[in-house]
Amino acid sequence: MTWPCGYVFNVEENSRVDLREFRRIAAAGRAAELEGDIRGAVGHFRSALKLWRGPLLADIEHGPLLRSEAVRMEECRLGMIERCVEGDLRLGRHREAVSELSALVSQYPYHEDLHAQLMIALYRCGRRQDALAAFQRLRERMVDGLGLEPGARLQRLQLAVLSGEADLDDSMPTPRPAPVGALA
Repeated sequence: MTWPCGYVFNVEENSRVDLREFRRIAAAGRAAELEGDIRGAVGHFRSALKLWRGPLLADIEHGPLLRSEAVRMEECRLGMIERCVEGDLRLGRHREAVSELSALVSQYPYHEDLHAQLMIALYRCGRRQDALAAFQRLRERMVDGLGLEPGARLQRLQLAVLSGEADLDDSMPTPRPAPVGALA
């Protein structure tokens, strides 16, 4: 249907739309997570992320309202990725997480939570020097680009890696990313 200022896309309630499917699967993942089923939660989150096919609304000119919605949805997607990685780390999938996290920190060079997860994954793989190098790259990028030091939590993680603290073993909870509730 057309309107004077554009198009209206009417979708029946029971029809299948990626966004609705994404929300439904993400909610199932959150429920599994709350029940302590980390493996199930990661499976649901990964299934929801498979619905994502490239940049959101890439073929549409964005006005301010649509641009803010696209940013909100991208943040939700990133939060879900963080939760997947957190689950993988809790399940002992450190080696698998390293490659995914390496790509993510390249894509999001100032994202401290992703860097923290990468440092933990590297440390748990026996790669302390690489974990420290990841911190140093972030620190240099932040100081040079923003004039800021990494946050206190990341600095504490660096010290824990330096001292080889036992708290960094597999039993240590990984940093808690933001909730995935933005689209729910």
